[in-house]
Amino acid sequence: MKANRSFSWLLLPLFALVAFTLLSACVSADDVFTSIENGIANALGTSATIAGYLLTAGLCGAIAIALAIAGVNPYAELVTIMMILAFCVIVGWADFWILIICAMIVVVAFSGKLAGIISGQGQE
Repeated sequence: MKANRSFSWLLLPLFALVAFTLLSACVSADDVFTSIENGIANALGTSATIAGYLLTAGLCGAIAIALAIAGVNPYAELVTIMMILAFCVIVGWADFWILIICAMIVVVAFSGKLAGIISGQGQE
């Protein structure tokens, strides 16, 4: 018997939101996350800013590949990646403008589909 998976794609982003909220609320960003960023910067011989960008790209890329291999709904994968990017902004690994640019790219990518759905010409 096939399980009803109509809302199962919501579980992963919901879990990620709860986990990242608890993590960012309970752990001081100055202690743990900055030491990770500084350790990467010292190991690579770069600045802390570049190390933060590398950590952000590595974390988002690793999660995106894992979710793609697992066969998760692409919308759930997109929401999860955006939440991970927001988490990286919260802990100081990435700048806020990176999150804004990624959100604009997502909006532009789906604007044609959304316009078709609103006008009644496209189907979901």
